[in-house]
Amino acid sequence: MFGTKGNNQKTDTTLVETPKKDLPPSIFDKNKQKEKDMQTKTVISKGCVFNGEISGESDINVFGKIQGSVSINSNVFTVEESAQVNASISAKLVVIKGKVVGNIEAIDKIIVKDSGNVTGDLVAPKVALTDGSYFKGNVSMVDGKIKTSPVNKKHDTPTKPQDSAKNTIKYT
Repeated sequence: MFGTKGNNQKTDTTLVETPKKDLPPSIFDKNKQKEKDMQTKTVISKGCVFNGEISGESDINVFGKIQGSVSINSNVFTVEESAQVNASISAKLVVIKGKVVGNIEAIDKIIVKDSGNVTGDLVAPKVALTDGSYFKGNVSMVDGKIKTSPVNKKHDTPTKPQDSAKNTIKYT
């Protein structure tokens, strides 16, 4: 009947491969991406208060309050608009949109956005102060990569301006 030509004859079968279509990512792929994002980011929520020393291997986004010190030298530390941080900060990249009192040291760059408010010294190869941002302290832009040291736990008062420092800019 179908596909047979008598009892002794075989039919020729040709496999045809249909082209694969670009399918949209499945819900499982989206969940895997969300899980991956959650594993690489720490969030301190608005309304949360953290007192102490933070160190680790993930990016940190702060919406709440931190009092102490932060050291995540291979990652990004972001202070969101609602956040208040009274700490010494050491990270690869620091982005300030909220309020920070304390010294900040970055391996790559420090960015103070227009809503940012910083009182303290900044040390990084690149420093960006956006129009509208507030900054009071010293800026030291060092050549090339810097090696960050453990953060200074005496973060309540930034260091005094040093007139003799090379590449130092004073803002008041």
